[in-house]
Amino acid sequence: MRVELRGVGVLTIKEKCGRSGRNPRTGEAVAIDPRRVVRFRASELLLARINRPASRPPERPKSNSRQLAFPIGGNQQRGDMRTGPTLPRPARGQRRGGEGAIYEKSE
Repeated sequence: MRVELRGVGVLTIKEKCGRSGRNPRTGEAVAIDPRRVVRFRASELLLARINRPASRPPERPKSNSRQLAFPIGGNQQRGDMRTGPTLPRPARGQRRGGEGAIYEKSE
C-alpha cells in the first residue's frame, strides 16, 4: 500500500520478517513475530522548504546578565498594574513578629 501526499511525502508499508531477539533484563532468547511498519519519505519540495536558509528566525538581543529583574531603588512606583500591589517593608532595625529574638531571656 502507498499513500502519496502531494508536496509533503509518501507513506508506505514495509513488511518486517520474524527474528530472534533477547530480553534485556533477563538475557533470555525471545522470538519476535513478523509485522508491518509505516515508513515516511519526505518529498523534494518539503526538504527544499525545510533546508532553505532564508527561513531563519530573527535574532533576539542579548540580555544583560548584570541587570536585575526588579531594580532596587527609591523611584519605583508602588502597586503597578503589571506586578500587583507591593507589601510595606519594615523600617531598618525593626523586627517582624515577636518582641525579641528567640535566644533572649524573658523575666
